[in-house]
Amino acid sequence: MELDDAVIEEAGSRGGQLLVGKLVKLAEKHHDTAPGVPQSLVEDYLDALAEDSVDGEQLREQLRAHLADDREAPNKGAVYEVGDGRVSGYPAAWHERLDPDDSLAAYVAVMTETADLPKSAASSGVSKDDLLEAAAVLSDRSREDARAELRDLRGDGVLVADADQHPRAGVTLAEDTEFEKEQWDKPDFGERSTE
Repeated sequence: MELDDAVIEEAGSRGGQLLVGKLVKLAEKHHDTAPGVPQSLVEDYLDALAEDSVDGEQLREQLRAHLADDREAPNKGAVYEVGDGRVSGYPAAWHERLDPDDSLAAYVAVMTETADLPKSAASSGVSKDDLLEAAAVLSDRSREDARAELRDLRGDGVLVADADQHPRAGVTLAEDTEFEKEQWDKPDFGERSTE
């Protein structure tokens, strides 16, 4: 399989900050071979990146160390075996349960069912940034299209997001947050002092 220059350029721009999980997600986004990509392709990218500013051997160690059990929550460094010598930045169960044309609401539902969500500053639900990245990697929508869909689903009352301007805003299904939403939409000003 031929290497994609966009993957090499973006991964190379991260230099020593590149995590192997991010490299795998970049490869997934640019190679339409779902589920995941061949592990040999990731190793070919490591070889190409090692010619420049990236420590290929360190990333190979990360790849071996970060191969995660499918039951574990995804994190920035996790890499999952998804069968037939293929790896992904997301658990095999997500690939099995999500179709590329599923609504972002389905993505939120599957992501929140993960035993332990990835650590983030999101106050509840899935972080907006993680949701948009998962949608861009696991489907054929762009990040911008996913952002527009999120805005539409929020407008339709299907999804609720905290502090929209913050990239780590928590996104939840509206049906799971109705009580909180009622409290937020209808604050009680009756007990305020007028002095």
